[in-house]
Amino acid sequence: MKHDCEYYMNKYLSLDKGERIPGYLSAHIISCPSCRREVKDFVRAEKIASEPLKVPVGADVAEVRKIVAQIDFGRRQRSHRVSIGSWIFFGAFLLISILVCGILSLKSKALMFTVYSASALAIVAYTFAFFACNLDYFIKRLHIKIQT
Repeated sequence: MKHDCEYYMNKYLSLDKGERIPGYLSAHIISCPSCRREVKDFVRAEKIASEPLKVPVGADVAEVRKIVAQIDFGRRQRSHRVSIGSWIFFGAFLLISILVCGILSLKSKALMFTVYSASALAIVAYTFAFFACNLDYFIKRLHIKIQT
């Protein structure tokens, strides 16, 4: 059953804050540029709306205009650094353990096949988990490269 973007945006907006986004909805938002842009706009709007107002009590019109002019309405892109230290540590641990198990299994071909098969599955699982957990980062990087 094919749905339009309005259906997916209604599903997204019906979620509670912090509720996990279902896979089919995530897949659509990732693959649809207009829905992705709309979700980013919602996130920016929520962030701006959640900030406390910094208007002093008794401010005159000139002060209010000056303050409103200083408000960032999401026009400037902020760079968020993604910490991958734990991923690097776990990846290094995975590679070292594969190397050690590979050396220890050289005596038996059956054991060697099992170790290498398990190693391949571990690498695939690690790569999948890394991309799944950092998908937003990769989408932003891809979007920036496409624009330039």
